[in-house]
Amino acid sequence: TELNWPFSSPKPKRIRNSIPVAKLASELNNQVDPPVKAVWIEQANPMTSNPNINILARAMNKLDLIVVADLFLTDTVRMADIVLPAASMFEYYDLITGYGHSYIQLQQKLIEPPGECKHESEIYRLLGKKFGFNLDYLPENNLSTIEKIISSSNLNTDFDELKEKPYLHPSYQEIAFGDLKFNTPTQKIEFFSQRMRDRWGEDPLPAYNEPVENKYSSPSIYNKYPLSLISSHTYNKMNSQFSDITILKEEPFIWINPEDAEN
Repeated sequence: TELNWPFSSPKPKRIRNSIPVAKLASELNNQVDPPVKAVWIEQANPMTSNPNINILARAMNKLDLIVVADLFLTDTVRMADIVLPAASMFEYYDLITGYGHSYIQLQQKLIEPPGECKHESEIYRLLGKKFGFNLDYLPENNLSTIEKIISSSNLNTDFDELKEKPYLHPSYQEIAFGDLKFNTPTQKIEFFSQRMRDRWGEDPLPAYNEPVENKYSSPSIYNKYPLSLISSHTYNKMNSQFSDITILKEEPFIWINPEDAEN
């Protein structure tokens, strides 16, 4: 479900490069035009949820500046030079469109943020003014932003109605992709992804990569430890979120083939 963003900067934004999040560890070192000197991290904890965290930690330690906006003392926050206290989801208004469903929901503010905690958008506004940017094209606060997004998105609902119930977008299909039209440029299942090649310069075809320690690169280790561990998503977590909630913690377990277990 897509919403319209009705605000345009007087000067078009310039993006020198974009990288896949999963490749952050290697790309922090590989980016040379221009090189990465500083990072701003928000609503993410890459030092826990990203792959290759040892490589990532070494790359992060080479940076001149690390700024993290968060409300928890995460592994990523511990590496920051500057920590900005973010607001929790109970302390600001937001529009929520979810993965895998067609509902639009209004996240309602329940309490005021404590101390100097602020929503990221408010941090942007304050920082933009310090840098002397023209922010006249943006609303003054989140609430005004949400109201303008709703009114410009051609939705058969309004702010007051969203306070009472979520809105089901007309694009909803009881059976996902029941019309066999997919969200790709060709509207077909694409095994060759031109978009992946154009955006990131990646191989547009699916490929299998051997684990770092495999029978070719590390035969002695592979002979001693022939099994590879794959960590999947757990039912009660979203990446690193909710790890601190005791009632959701499970006993560690693995899925293993009975024949491998016997060995």
